Amino acid sequence: MIRGLLHRQALEIYAHKLRDSAAAERYCERFYQADSDEAKAIYLSLLQVYLQPREDMAPMVAPALSVMSRHYDKIDAAQALDMIPGSTGVQELVPFFSAVLARNEQLRRSNQVCEHASDPMWIHAL
Repeated sequence: MIRGLLHRQALEIYAHKLRDSAAAERYCERFYQADSDEAKAIYLSLLQVYLQPREDMAPMVAPALSVMSRHYDKIDAAQALDMIPGSTGVQELVPFFSAVLARNEQLRRSNQVCEHASDPMWIHAL
């Protein structure tokens, strides 16, 4: 919990004080771990920093959409979309949706290959 708060503070410094989106992403890359729930959420923390800033700041939609498009496989799509301001046009989300759908199709095809490869009928044919 404390580590997550420290990550958020670091990301706020990169995003809002330094205005260095690339450094904020590098920070996430450094600490992201798919096998740790806390470390896995770091990209969502960056999206929160961009899209739910303190009261005296405007949301940074463009950098958030960029992160979503590049790191779609490390972000819970439903949680990310919940953070997007309602004024964001669907056209702006197309790169994210395209990436997510392409990955899902790739996973579906891989699963089909695995299913067919384990089918006894295919094993006898070999």
